[in-house]
Amino acid sequence: MRTCISVKSRFIAGHRVPENLSQKCSKIHGHNYLVRVKVCVDGSTPWVMDLDELSKAVNTLLEPLDHSYILSEGQEDIAGAKNVRLPIKIASAEELSRWIYESLENMGIKGLSEVEVCETEDYCASYGE
Repeated sequence: MRTCISVKSRFIAGHRVPENLSQKCSKIHGHNYLVRVKVCVDGSTPWVMDLDELSKAVNTLLEPLDHSYILSEGQEDIAGAKNVRLPIKIASAEELSRWIYESLENMGIKGLSEVEVCETEDYCASYGE
């Protein structure tokens, strides 16, 4: 048995992936991203952690991405954009979910179970258990 909590956050950003992965998604485009972070502890417990503390950590991490252009390793800056380069291989939802998970761990969030990043209501990727 585990007891879990989760918070959601949103940001708007542009990106593109390499052409060899997707013709459609290799064009510059953007999303209204939805991020869900889930934290769990083993057993039945009346308290996992302060939801406000988790939400604040998530929002602090994601705030620089809002209204930005997300760049992965090796991608060129876009003139006139708020370019944000992340230590990721490609600017995909899969890589964003991994980066968010690892960043929150580095910020000291204990019990991380899963980070889900949705580009649309129907298209999501997750990293974790």
